[in-house]
Amino acid sequence: ETLVTQHPPIQEYSAEKVRALAEYLTELGADPKTVVSQFPKFAGFTIARLKGTVAYLHGLGVNVSRLMDAQPVVFSLSLQNLRGCVEFLKDLGVDVPKIINDRPDILRYTNLKNLRSTVAYLQGLGVNVPKVVNRHPQVLGYSMQNLRQTVAYLEELQVDVPRAVNKLPAVFGLSLGNMKGTVAYLEELQVNIATVVNRRPEVFGISMENMKRTVTSLEKLGVDAPTVINTLPSIFGLRMETNVCPKIHFVTERMGRSVAEINRFPPYLGYSLQQRILPRYEFLVHCRGDANGVALASMLTPADEVFARRVAGSTLEEYQRWKAESWDQDLYVSEGSAVLEE
Repeated sequence: ETLVTQHPPIQEYSAEKVRALAEYLTELGADPKTVVSQFPKFAGFTIARLKGTVAYLHGLGVNVSRLMDAQPVVFSLSLQNLRGCVEFLKDLGVDVPKIINDRPDILRYTNLKNLRSTVAYLQGLGVNVPKVVNRHPQVLGYSMQNLRQTVAYLEELQVDVPRAVNKLPAVFGLSLGNMKGTVAYLEELQVNIATVVNRRPEVFGISMENMKRTVTSLEKLGVDAPTVINTLPSIFGLRMETNVCPKIHFVTERMGRSVAEINRFPPYLGYSLQQRILPRYEFLVHCRGDANGVALASMLTPADEVFARRVAGSTLEEYQRWKAESWDQDLYVSEGSAVLEE
């Protein structure tokens, strides 16, 4: 589709004025071709009209060339509407320059009536609006119908809506169909939906493929997947090959214990192998000769001082000194980072 097809009046624009506009955009650091191909009407704008908007945005600390390349349609807005939108966001406590630079499309939501309605609705739910908008500005562009449908579904699941939205503002951008698919799959596993979603609403952002892969991997290793998911829903955000599997192998191979220990204490899989599990186990062996009879929860849950004194029969100072000088941090491969931290 040509520019002429998209915007027939472009044929009538003065070549001289278009060239001058292109030079002006280039001076600003924008790419004229990118700008006009995205928004052909831009070719008809006058430099005088643009200068006021550009000066205002520069004054806010906005990267104007980036905004122009990414969302040229913003420059079709009247300066009055733009100011109204920005002032409204500032009054909310939103970091406007950061938001515009990170998510320039937020300036397309300049209908103050709609903005006020959306904000009032979210505030009525008990949502931390500045936090949500700073993390997910697109929430201001969702229709009221979309917001209400998502909230109704979460309430149907007995989910704490304000908490879920504060933790996962992008929930409003998720397909209800996909969310229902996630719930159906978890229900098949006999997972407590309300418990899991209240603890980790980000579960709705995990693809079905990744969920099934995680469950299959856990089951192959003898771990009770539903038990783990109910207690540690962030398991879906941990890399199986480099994070979870080494921890399971550590229990079965290094400690010589059954996977049943993990089923009794699923939070074990959420601890760092290198920073928590390995040093505590090895220190127990160092102090007692073995770690027999010490449950995973007793070994990992207490603070360092309590662990060293009550569990290992030593002192915090000795534990810290031993960690710094004695134990082999390269004994096991480093675990991968978590997508979701417990």
